[in-house]
Amino acid sequence: MNIQPWQTEPLQAFLQQEGINSQLYPMIRGRIATLNGDPIREQMNPEQLEHNTLNRELNLSWSNHPPGHNRLVAGNWWTRDTPDAEISVEREMAEELGLIPGDRLGFDLGGLTVEARITSLREVEWASFQPNFYVIFNQAALQEMPATFITSFRLTPDQNALATQLVREFPSLTLIDIDQLLQQIATWIQRLGDSSALILSLTLFCGALLMLLTLRQALDQRRYESALLQTLGASARQTQQLDLLELMLLGLVCGILAVLTAEATLALLYLYLLKLEPDLHPLMWILLPVASTGFFTLSGALMRRQLTLPQCYRLLRTG
Repeated sequence: MNIQPWQTEPLQAFLQQEGINSQLYPMIRGRIATLNGDPIREQMNPEQLEHNTLNRELNLSWSNHPPGHNRLVAGNWWTRDTPDAEISVEREMAEELGLIPGDRLGFDLGGLTVEARITSLREVEWASFQPNFYVIFNQAALQEMPATFITSFRLTPDQNALATQLVREFPSLTLIDIDQLLQQIATWIQRLGDSSALILSLTLFCGALLMLLTLRQALDQRRYESALLQTLGASARQTQQLDLLELMLLGLVCGILAVLTAEATLALLYLYLLKLEPDLHPLMWILLPVASTGFFTLSGALMRRQLTLPQCYRLLRTG
């Protein structure tokens, strides 16, 4: 950041010499002032007035070519010899402020007013680590304005020393090492993940303990039914198999419900929090029902005690 105009050529030569591909973008700060000749704030509703672009200065740029990492979704890009001031606006900003191609936006650039017509809308990927702008002008509109330049590039691990050399040769520019920020964020996320895993493990343990107590109570209630079946001619093994079959089916149903709940929760997180397309998890559809069925069946087999015929008679007499 803060690359001065007289530094652009030597900086580009330095990067090209080191085999680094990058593009320098001019940048000037300005505030949106008017829409179609009238103050823009008077034309916005209360919700639109809260939009970030109306409450601060924006980083503006100019270019005769659309950025390669932006996609045009409406309108057309201008030609190099366009004499009038034209702009391309980020799509979400245009939708939230109710802007359409053909509208004219006025900008306050440090006391100077520049008005330009919207000719296109762009889809901007803000997480691309490329310089991105809400508004881009054609070159003829702002090229006379004082500006600094900004760029981004990627260094491989064996090129890390170039960052120090770059700052030494161009001490006035600002170099932001995204890799260090990402490593710090990754450390925070890892700690949050470990904490969440511990909480989830404790929750799972408590849930399993509660389920064991519930199964123990359910098996105690079924002892009377088993005693009745054995006095009517069923064997102790048959009654045990009947109880285990019921627990097996119960575990299978619980596992399927768990998968459906997990998939629905993940889909909501993907759609509304991460803004990603939801995806199915086939392994979970296999593991959860199998694990739940095995847990219910094994727990029942360990906790259920077989009744002898005299025990069945005593249990039926006592009610």
